[in-house]
Amino acid sequence: MLISAGPARADTFGVQVDKQISCDNGSSFVDQGLVTANEDGTNSCNAIAGLALIVRYQVKNTGTGTLFQCSISESNPGIGVGPGNIGNIGAGVTTAYFTDSDQNASTALAAGEPDTASVSCFTTSSLDPASTVGASDTASFAVLQPGVAIDNQVSCDGGATYVDSCSFPPGGNVAVKATVTNSGQVDLTNCGVTYNAFLGDPPPGGAATPVTVSPTPFDLAAGAPAQAVTGNISGATAGFETVASVTCNEGNSVATITATDTANVTADNDLALANVPTNITVNATSPSGAKVNYTKPNVVDEDATAPTVSCSPASGSTFPIGTTTVTCSAADAGDGNSPATASFTVTVKGALAQLQDLQTYVNGLPPGTSLPTKVQTAINYYQAGDIADTCKTLTSIIKEAKAQSGKKLTAAQANAVIAAASRIRSVIGC
Repeated sequence: MLISAGPARADTFGVQVDKQISCDNGSSFVDQGLVTANEDGTNSCNAIAGLALIVRYQVKNTGTGTLFQCSISESNPGIGVGPGNIGNIGAGVTTAYFTDSDQNASTALAAGEPDTASVSCFTTSSLDPASTVGASDTASFAVLQPGVAIDNQVSCDGGATYVDSCSFPPGGNVAVKATVTNSGQVDLTNCGVTYNAFLGDPPPGGAATPVTVSPTPFDLAAGAPAQAVTGNISGATAGFETVASVTCNEGNSVATITATDTANVTADNDLALANVPTNITVNATSPSGAKVNYTKPNVVDEDATAPTVSCSPASGSTFPIGTTTVTCSAADAGDGNSPATASFTVTVKGALAQLQDLQTYVNGLPPGTSLPTKVQTAINYYQAGDIADTCKTLTSIIKEAKAQSGKKLTAAQANAVIAAASRIRSVIGC
């Protein structure tokens, strides 16, 4: 019995493609699923700028016939042209993944998103261009920029105010604070702050001296409030530079981001006295000496409120005959060189010195040698301890000067002689 065969069944042809993207170095992929025309929608992940971006592709032959010379193309030129020719695919076969991992996430690369992977296959072994099937799938990624900033500040007033630079009394305490800010779009993890002081005045000084600060390490999410890290430096005898550095992991990756900032501390040794009076010389006006007025020095200090200057003996005091040293000082507990001191002398001329000055003045004055002789006589009496005759002689000098005023002597000359002789009489107690 002859059985005739029925008509041959024609093959069916169909293809699906799946494009997936990983933004976490292959730990997970988005937009999974084989599709014909992106019917699962476009899914996306967030990639960290500079880190690896992985794209992978998979194709399935959904028909009953073999597909020939299949190729995958990519619409984002930054990613590349795609895997290209992947060969023939048997009926019902799903290929392994074709992976592209040779690019890093960047703003330029993200400009081509979302992007589409397209697969095209021939349905005949002769590769007839009129006999093809295809499919497409779209996936996307966005790029997040990591960022970190650190602001290093110091306080020389016990933490009341923090600034970029301050002055402290040597040996005192300096508070330090480094404020870390997440300035990017990526969560930062395991942020560690290192703090070093480079001792030496003026800064920067010598080798680094580590400073203990806390808290560290810590995590800092994108948009979270800044984290302050604090510590103290004590016992320094000179100025120094401080350097604060922070290093964080970008998300859960091993990639890191860093920032550094400096702050300076100078030793407060600026306390000083300026405009110190020059040495003063005056004539005694009585046996006790003379009242002397002077202007106190000015204090030089960077502090807002300058300390008071005190001098001893004080201005307006009666200074005894002879030379007296006046010492002025100003004290400020915030200065390492406190107290600042300065001195000058006050010399009060006694009777003998004034007689000798009078002798110099009358030498050469008219009339003749009368006045110089009388002054010398007064000097001789005074040096011999004869105060009474010294006083008489000074009276005689005064009378002669008055008599010659406007005659042999000008009024000014006569008045000068009279004033000097009268003052000397007061000094010796005539």
